[in-house]
Amino acid sequence: MLTSKSSSVHALSRSNRRLVVSACSKGTSSGKFTEGARVKVTGYVKLFSVPKHPEGLEIEGMEGEVAKDVTQFKGKVLSATLPYLVKFKTDMAGADVKFQAHLAEDELQLVQ
Repeated sequence: MLTSKSSSVHALSRSNRRLVVSACSKGTSSGKFTEGARVKVTGYVKLFSVPKHPEGLEIEGMEGEVAKDVTQFKGKVLSATLPYLVKFKTDMAGADVKFQAHLAEDELQLVQ
């Protein structure tokens, strides 16, 4: 098992093939980021669900707004691996593009 400051990578052997599983969070949030907080993505994240970017979009350095902390649902605590839903709005090729992503606490920094 290899461990870095912001994430851990586990390599598993499965019938002569290697399966790599990456985990960025412990599955909990400290409540550091509240709904409506402005945050900046500090870790390398590539999204493949962004409109007009089928090849993927790297969002490191982009700023967005926390829409929700998904570790709470109907009064129950959930172990969400990526607990923060962050909404982004950016100008791409002259058009406003809106998208959202689930991110871990260690991938975000509060913007003041």
